Amino acid sequence: MGRGDDFEHVGRELRERVGGEFRLAAEEDEYWAMKQARRAGTLSEVAYDAMSRGDRVEIWAGDSVFRGFIEHTRSDLVVLAAPGRVDVNLEGPLTMRVVEPATASGTAVAREGPASFAARVSELEQIGTVCEFILPFGRAPVVGTVAIRARDHVVVEALDGPGWIVPLRWLIALVNR
Repeated sequence: MGRGDDFEHVGRELRERVGGEFRLAAEEDEYWAMKQARRAGTLSEVAYDAMSRGDRVEIWAGDSVFRGFIEHTRSDLVVLAAPGRVDVNLEGPLTMRVVEPATASGTAVAREGPASFAARVSELEQIGTVCEFILPFGRAPVVGTVAIRARDHVVVEALDGPGWIVPLRWLIALVNR
């Protein structure tokens, strides 16, 4: 081996080391950038990403657990295709997790559809859908129709007797029957 070959060998080794160090630094920078982006994110964005990927999610709301695919999401609303249709208030006390990552592509953003949970509750008032109202606490299920969707509360016309007045922020979900 000549002197030129030695320099070529040393040069290649230096390039590989330096290239590896740059690659590690770039990977670390990408990790921290991703982490910072997630810190700035919202629950609505998490739901949108899960819908777009086609992930199966699980939502714990009060004593109820719903598992299915997100059909629609906007602002503070998630429409979940579980057994039945569940309209979820992302501003309510709940937890959500991905239980099955996507095996196929998800759903594209829907141009039509309610823009918020309150808008969905207003739709249900107009069409008179019987729903189970999911609350963070309660002794028995509240089942009925939305009689009035006011600014900060919902008046429920119960099927089994006197109606209920439910603060909108405490209404976690509506199970459409």
